[in-house]
Amino acid sequence: MSRKRKKKALPSILEHEEEQEKMRMVVSGGNLEMEIKDLTIVLPKPIYQQIIHYTMATEDEISCLGMCRWDNKEIRVYELFLPKQVNSTGSTLLDEDEAAKILTNLIRAGRNPAELRLWFHSHGNMGVFWSGTDDDCCKTLGVTDFSVSIVGNRKKKLLGRVDIYKPFHLTISGVDIAVEDEVDFTIPQRIKDEVDEKVEKKTYWTRKEYDGYSNGQYCTPTYSKKGGLERKFNWVEKVWEVYDKEKKAWVEEDEYYRNLLTAENETIAGEWDGEQVALKDGSTFCPKTDKRKFGDVPPTVMFDICMETGDICLKCVYRTECDAYFTGTLKV
Repeated sequence: MSRKRKKKALPSILEHEEEQEKMRMVVSGGNLEMEIKDLTIVLPKPIYQQIIHYTMATEDEISCLGMCRWDNKEIRVYELFLPKQVNSTGSTLLDEDEAAKILTNLIRAGRNPAELRLWFHSHGNMGVFWSGTDDDCCKTLGVTDFSVSIVGNRKKKLLGRVDIYKPFHLTISGVDIAVEDEVDFTIPQRIKDEVDEKVEKKTYWTRKEYDGYSNGQYCTPTYSKKGGLERKFNWVEKVWEVYDKEKKAWVEEDEYYRNLLTAENETIAGEWDGEQVALKDGSTFCPKTDKRKFGDVPPTVMFDICMETGDICLKCVYRTECDAYFTGTLKV
């Protein structure tokens, strides 16, 4: 004989009973989700602009943390922090030490670290949705009773959610986001500088690019690093380029190094002293030993400085590359 079980009352996880009555509970795949129509995440104008500016300042994903308070039916965000991070077009990874430092500074300043509840991240040019990785990340944010998450993109679309962790984990999906006042989308220089300083692009060393100019062959590597600079091959011009951080642009590698070694209104800013190339900035290039220092090929302007040096050429670790340079067949 079976007995009907009595339904237990929903635990009082919110302050107001009328809010509980508006919950729509959905059980799917073992995950419990709910929606509350009247709950709103409020972004004051400066906060919303800052979020959009961070998103538009890079074509990769980007993350930031924020302070917020839950007051009646509103969750108000009032401050943002941009920790150091490593990002790509499909991922964002915060520096854990940086995040811990933000908490420490809040405590030292006598502020409430529990209000560091917001995680914002962008999806670049993709749509706004919660990926499996995003869901996993939201689960790890449960150090307090609730957390707030927002995902955005470069089309300025935003999607909000609230995760409640006590007495059990509930996800409030599709939370409305309200923005106060009008917004200026012009990115301030301070935002650009902050993103340049703290956000590092994730480099895929095994990445392959399609070369439409070589009979449809795949070529690799497209990206590499040389002398601490990001470096890529320009398949159209058939030249290596490096990223000039001052100009914030890709420039031809030989031109970049030639500019470094060339003084104003002068030719090459260096000379051969019998053993090595001595540059005016104090650095040197020794043909016999600098294989490790310069990698596959040094700046080719070095070959112009130390050419026709006799026996040294026979012992040069770059002899093959130097010959190819002067015959116009050098491939890097």
